Amino acid sequence: MAVGQIPPKAPVEDDAYGAGWDGDTTHAPSQNAVYDKIEALGFVDRGDPADYDFAVGDFITDNTWRDLDLSSVVPAGAKAVLFRIQIKDNVTSSQMEFREKGNSNTINATKLRTVVANLYHDVDWIVACDSNRKIQYRGSNLAFVAIDVIIKGWWK
Repeated sequence: MAVGQIPPKAPVEDDAYGAGWDGDTTHAPSQNAVYDKIEALGFVDRGDPADYDFAVGDFITDNTWRDLDLSSVVPAGAKAVLFRIQIKDNVTSSQMEFREKGNSNTINATKLRTVVANLYHDVDWIVACDSNRKIQYRGSNLAFVAIDVIIKGWWK
């Protein structure tokens, strides 16, 4: 039998992912153990939301860092959030930035700029959130045509 291959009559166990699991070829994990391990890895897919969670009217874009409260969607205990963000403006170089609340250095902020006027620019981002499920954002232009944000999931 090859190394790592499970014998045909291996016992199935719920605790197969314990410290001694590495290299064990005599036991197989149960479906419950596999599910628990996947859950422990932490990403929660939100599913298929029908609309954006935040839109242009939810943002004050005066080039000041402001809080964005995600607690209406993201549960307590979340560590980071996966977003889809799209912006549109009638000028180039308008910018939206997002960062973990409490950070002061902008080198670690995620940034999206309008490269071409009157076209949507979009990206998926991961941003760490604080224990209150808040992040911070900053918009450089006072009058974006669109800022659409949807929360796709989070890590616990």
